[in-house]
Amino acid sequence: MSVLTRLLERRRPTVVAAPDAAPFVHVQADGRVDLATVVEAAAVRCALSRLCAYCAQPQGFPLVFVGPVAELDGGRCRRPGMHDACARLAVERYRAAGLLHLPWALQASGSFTVERPQTRGPGEQIRFRPGPLLWTERVP
Repeated sequence: MSVLTRLLERRRPTVVAAPDAAPFVHVQADGRVDLATVVEAAAVRCALSRLCAYCAQPQGFPLVFVGPVAELDGGRCRRPGMHDACARLAVERYRAAGLLHLPWALQASGSFTVERPQTRGPGEQIRFRPGPLLWTERVP
């Protein structure tokens, strides 16, 4: 085990969110949970305040981004970063909802940039570009 891996292991928080909790960025204004839709206001709040997209608690290091491989490889993730443990809970929630029909992955980074759409139209939404990657893990 490398020194970096040991340091990261020490800094990983325990599970912050309850396993049955609704991911913060998927809770609609009326309280419904739609795992296929990212609520832009919640995503912006997570980005500006560096909150976990799942549990809405302060984010540590590393930030873990979850999504389809094509989305992550393009550096345009729809979901803000999460704690490692929360990202793994999110994957299980997405799997249970039948959203993992494409190959998905987890990517860890220490930073990110926010890309806002140039125009406001259907399908245009905020995206998150992870900084230099620490690790990538395919979702089985």
